Amino acid sequence: MFEGIKKKIGKIFGKKEYTIRLTPELWEQIPRLTQQQIAELLAENRELKQQIEKLKQEIKKEKPEDIKVLETALTKKKQLEGEKLRRRVVWVPFAETPEKTLVPLNVVYVPYGGGVIVGKSGKYKYLAGFEQEEDERGLTSSVNILLKTHPKAKKFARVSPKTSLSLADILNQPYFVKTLLSGVYNSPVNEKGEVVGEVYSVQSEVSNLNVQIEYLKQEIARLEEENERLRGENYSINKKYQDLLVENQRLKTELSLANYRADTSQALMLDQTQKVKDLLRDVATIHSSALESMVNLNLVERANWTLSEGLKKMREMIEQAYGKPIDEAVWERVRSEFRGVFSDVLTAATKLKEGAKTEIEKPKEEAKK
Repeated sequence: MFEGIKKKIGKIFGKKEYTIRLTPELWEQIPRLTQQQIAELLAENRELKQQIEKLKQEIKKEKPEDIKVLETALTKKKQLEGEKLRRRVVWVPFAETPEKTLVPLNVVYVPYGGGVIVGKSGKYKYLAGFEQEEDERGLTSSVNILLKTHPKAKKFARVSPKTSLSLADILNQPYFVKTLLSGVYNSPVNEKGEVVGEVYSVQSEVSNLNVQIEYLKQEIARLEEENERLRGENYSINKKYQDLLVENQRLKTELSLANYRADTSQALMLDQTQKVKDLLRDVATIHSSALESMVNLNLVERANWTLSEGLKKMREMIEQAYGKPIDEAVWERVRSEFRGVFSDVLTAATKLKEGAKTEIEKPKEEAKK
C-alpha cells in the first residue's frame, strides 16, 4: 500500500525524489492534484476494504482436512527449525607474513546494530567470518566459514570444514586462502546472515570517496553559480524585450499621427482646389458679362484681383500644410498655368457671346427683309 502511495506522490511531482522546488505554477496545481489523489486513495481504500471483507468471509469457511494437516505440519516444522540451531558469528582479521602465510590477529565481534569495522591502522587487509551453529540444547555444535563467492555478491557461502581441522589447518585450505588473497573481502553479518556493517579494506578507498564528495560539492556550487548567471541574463533579456515593446508602441503612435496629418493636408488641398475652380467659374461669368458692356470692366478687374488674392491664399495654405515654402520657379509655372486658363476662359466667353449675338441678330435681319 505504501509503495502505491509513493508512486502516486511521484506521479504528482513528476520526480522520483520528493524534495522539490515549488514554483507558482506548481503551487496552483497542488490543491487540484491533492483532491484528485485523495479521491483515488479513497477509492483504493474502499477496494481494499472490500477485498479484506472477502478474505474474512473465505477464512470463516471450513477448510478441507488435508489443508489443515499440511498447515499443522508446516507450523511444527518451523518450530523445530527455530529450535534446532543457534548461530553466533565472529570475524577474524588476518595479516600476511613475509613467508606469504596468513596469521590471525584478533577476534572481531559484529557490533550491535551494525556499523563500520576498522582496525588500529584503519583497515583490515584480510577478513573472514566464522559462524558457530549449535542446537538449542547445546548437544551438537559445528563451525562454518563465511566467504563471498564474488565481490558484488550480497549473500555469503558457508564452507563447512571437518571438525577435526584446527584454525591453522583451515588457513591452509587452498580455497580459503585463495579467496582472501584475491581481495574478495567479506562484510560483517549477524546470526541470521544479514549484512550489518562494512569493512574498509584499503584506506585509499575512503580518501577517494572524500575526493569525490568534494568534487561533487564544487560541481554543485558551479551549477548554482551558472544558474544565477542564467537568471541574470534572462532578466536582462526580459527587460530589453519590454523596452522594445514600449518603443514599438511609440513608433505606432507617431505613425498614426503622421497619417492623420497627411489626411488633413490632402483634405485642405482638395478644398482649395475646389475653391479655385469655383473662382475660375466666377471669373468666366464676369468676363462673359464684360463682353456685353464696357461698364463691367470694374467687375473684371475685381475678378482679377480676387484671383490673385486666391492664388496667394492657396500658396500660403499649401506652404503651411507642407511646412516649407514653395520654390519661386515652381510657383511661377503654376501662376502661368492659371493665367493661361484665365485667358482661355476669356477667349471662350468672347466667342460664345459673339455666337449668341449672331444667332439673335439673324431672325431680326430676316424679318427686315
